[in-house]
Amino acid sequence: MNIKRGEIYYIEYQAYGAKELRAGRPAVVVGNPELAEKTGNVAVVYLSTSPDTDLPTHIAVRATGRMSYIMCETVANVSLERFGKLSGVCPADVLQQIDLALVKSLGLEHLLTAPVSVSGASEQGNEEYDHILAKCEDLEQKIEDMNEEYERMSKEWGEMRLRMELAEERARIYHEMYDGLLGVLNKRKGEDGTV
Repeated sequence: MNIKRGEIYYIEYQAYGAKELRAGRPAVVVGNPELAEKTGNVAVVYLSTSPDTDLPTHIAVRATGRMSYIMCETVANVSLERFGKLSGVCPADVLQQIDLALVKSLGLEHLLTAPVSVSGASEQGNEEYDHILAKCEDLEQKIEDMNEEYERMSKEWGEMRLRMELAEERARIYHEMYDGLLGVLNKRKGEDGTV
């Protein structure tokens, strides 16, 4: 099976412990595909359409045709035999968000901010480190901005849905009124031949 990081597959059901998300749901491949070929297993994080809590390890995504949350605190090692059909692919920016959320979930933030202490490190190596660190900080800000934008859009969508429901109810009432008036007019017309 040729899998890639960021691909979303449906993972077939298998019983888990009480605190773990059950499979029988989509999951994003986050493990190394080369290791998966050798071991027959790969690390994934599951998607949910309704997360229990708002955690910094949750990433909103619409890669499967509906709004879902990638639950980066639910890293699981899954057999390739349980992989169902490919149901989507995460965009590159979402995959970067997943990587940062995994760092947070695994408590490895210190690796992003720790100074490099390699004896004989070149000036170029330090510049690369600074560049990568700056990129990580930019990505963290983008994640924060995207989450704020998602919250704003969710609120607007909810308000829009409420307005649509009200408009549909008004249309139904107007339709009933029209039918009632039309019935009265037809009744009058039938009684005396005039309107």
